This record gives sequence, C-alpha cells and structure tokens, in this order.
Amino acid sequence: MEFLKFEIEPSDIPTPDDYDTEVETARRLLDLCEFPQFNPLESSLRVYGKMTPWIAWQLGCAAEAVAERRDYEKAFRIAATSVKAAIEAQAVARLYANLLTLSGILLRSGNIEEAESQFLNILELPFPGGEKERASAHVSLGGIYEHKGMIRDALYHYERGLSYLRNTVPQQIYRRILEELSHLYAVVEDAAGLAYCCTQLGLGDAEGILRQSINGEMHVEELLFLTTRLHSLGEHKLADFTTGHFFKRLTHGIL
Repeated sequence: MEFLKFEIEPSDIPTPDDYDTEVETARRLLDLCEFPQFNPLESSLRVYGKMTPWIAWQLGCAAEAVAERRDYEKAFRIAATSVKAAIEAQAVARLYANLLTLSGILLRSGNIEEAESQFLNILELPFPGGEKERASAHVSLGGIYEHKGMIRDALYHYERGLSYLRNTVPQQIYRRILEELSHLYAVVEDAAGLAYCCTQLGLGDAEGILRQSINGEMHVEELLFLTTRLHSLGEHKLADFTTGHFFKRLTHGIL
C-alpha cells in the first residue's frame, strides 16, 4: 500500500547561538552517522558538544535529505540522533518535528510496526505545542490502520488529523484525504461521514444520503448519535436538517 505523503510547515526555525561551534558539532554527529554501528541512544551526545535546537533542526533536515535518496538505514541513524539532540537541548518543538521525521522514515522504509509506535509516541508527548506534528501523526496512523483493516481506528485518526490540517495543507492533499475517508465511510455505512465528504468535496447529495438513513424504524437514540456525529464533523446545518427530517417523518407517521 502507498501511504499518503505530504509536507507541513515547520513549527519553528531556530537560529544558532554560536554558528561555527554548532556547525562543527553537527558535522561531527553526521560523520558518526556514517557508521552502521553508531547508536546515539547508547550514551549522551554531549561528549561531542553542546546540543542546541539549531543542531537538532539541522540533523532533522539531513535525515529527510538522506531519506529522499532512499538510504533509509543511514537516514534512520541521523533521525534518531536528531531526536536525541532535541531531548538533550530540551527543544520541545524540535522533538515533535524530529520524531515525525523519524516516524516517516520508518514508514517509508516498510517498518510499519515501528512507525506506528513512534507516531503514537508523538500523540503521547506531555508537552504543549506540536499541533501540526500531532495532526500529521493522526493522518499517518489512519493510513496504517487502514492498511491493517482496522477501519474504525483509521477513521478516528483521519478525522482527528483532518480537523487541523484542513486549513494548513494544499487543497489537493485535503481532497485526497477526504476521498480516502469517503471510501472508508462507505465500508462501515457511516451516513454522517459520507454526507460530510459529499459536502466538503462538493459531490453527491449529502441530504439524500441522510434521508435514506432516516427510515421508519429509526429511534431517537439513533438520531442523537447521527446528529452528534454530524456536529462533531462541523456539519451543523446537516445536523439540523437531519433532526427536522426525522421529526417530520415521525409526525406524518403518527398522523
């Protein structure tokens, strides 16, 4: 399966306090990453120099560049080093960003289980910030769970990610995610989700989908679930339409 790939704007771009020293430290770490036996998790990176947000950022950029050449083993070593550098520099923004880079490299290299674990780590970080990285982790987890056939879990993560990314990613990426969602909503017969995708994509008849779901045997509890889903997806007008149509049918049935 091909997983959706897209770029997000970095949360911040740090500047070096001591450019020459930090460049030298970053180069030293990149040289170490040339060796397969190098493991940045075995000891502190401070023995190679003081870790800073700028060094962590440079290492994250280098990991992405190496991954583009599909040298995933080396890219993984650099990405792991960038995460360790962010931790030692106490740079929360870089930790979110570099963990996302590490997770993406694992996913692209086919290490799906490890990638899943790292994406979940992003969501579990107890620090403020990282909204873009959390949203991207949700979308990536949606793809992983779809690949595993865990459709409900996939939908949960796609929806969580899309609620933030809808205004931050290019329109074509947003539409691709919606198209993927519409397919999954059809599989689980989620009328609210299908109506949402129809509205957002400008395709199909959202109200028609909801009319079909409101049959004569629908109970009030089912209506509440359907309208709550619509509200949670931001489709408040469709929720009001659904409620009105339900009670209109109910009234006609009584009369």
